[in-house]
Formats: sequence, structure tokens, C-alpha cells
Amino acid sequence: LETSTAARAAVAATFDFCDDNALEDESVRRSWAGYGVVDVPAQENDPADGTVNGSIGVICDALLGADGDAVDALARVSSLQHGGQCVRSADLLAPAVADDDATDALSWPWQTCAEFGYYQTCEVGTRCPFAQGYVTLADEISMCAEAFGLGADVVEDNVAFSNLAYGGAAPRGARILFPNGDVDPWS
Repeated sequence: LETSTAARAAVAATFDFCDDNALEDESVRRSWAGYGVVDVPAQENDPADGTVNGSIGVICDALLGADGDAVDALARVSSLQHGGQCVRSADLLAPAVADDDATDALSWPWQTCAEFGYYQTCEVGTRCPFAQGYVTLADEISMCAEAFGLGADVVEDNVAFSNLAYGGAAPRGARILFPNGDVDPWS
């Protein structure tokens, strides 16, 4: 992300941050650039939604049909997604892991830490379509220690065990179906 205070302030103004100095905070920069300048509902995509908050097709149309450069197009989609309200930096920080409230909110985080290790990262040098280097494996695994007391070494051992038990990328068995959506972030 921009290296000077003035350039970061200009980006903050373009994207209508409530605070022009919001991007001076490294955690805000990392979260905003790493988790998405705009929200792309990859797992909840609803082509019938008709808004930039629920349909990837609508987001693409808004980006491709916008006047100006790509940054201006992203800023317009961001503005639409925020209902014309300024972007609050507090809303950009990676959400804390929820407390156990007797819902299933912790089931997926538990599975990623205790069994499968499915993390959406964007490491430098990969083909990741997002801003590289802002969301790393270490960032994602830190949630395991915070929520469940499982360090990276335990997560690695758990994933290795699951891969051995289920066959990893080449599962053993028959009659296995691998559905893959058009917008699956892991495809």
C-alpha cells in the first residue's frame, strides 16, 4: 500500500474513509487491503440479488462499466456497498473470534484449526487475485490460538493427521462428488 502519509491520505479520501488518517494504522491497512477493498460475497453469491452487496455479477458490471480508472471503480463499488456512508476504520479490522454463544459460529473455525486447515490467504508470489502479503497463513492461524489455545504446530499436526486419514488431495474411496461453484474462492 502507499508508502507516504500523503499518498495514504489520498487513498483514504478516494475511498471515503471517515478519518483521512485511518490508513496510518498498519492493522487497518493490512485488513483493508488483505480482506478486500470491496466485499465480494464468494460464498454467499446470489445472482438474483441485484445489488453490489449480494451479487458478484452486479459487482463485476459496476467495475467494468465504471468511468475512470480501476481505483475509481473500486471506490464507487465501496461507496455503494457502504450505502454512501464513510468507511469506518474500526469496521475494517479483522473480526475477533466470537465467544461460544451456543450457536454454530465456532464450528467452522474449530474445523479449520482442529482438522482441515482451510485458510484463504494471499501470500506474496502466488496467483492470489487480492493484495498479496497482507493476509498470511500466520495471520489466519493466530485465530486458532486465540479461540482454542491451539498453536501453529498443533494445527499443522492436526491437518497432517486429517490428510492421512482422508487421503488429502487424493481421497481414498468411491462415489465421491466434488461440487465446485463458479465463484468458489478455493477453486
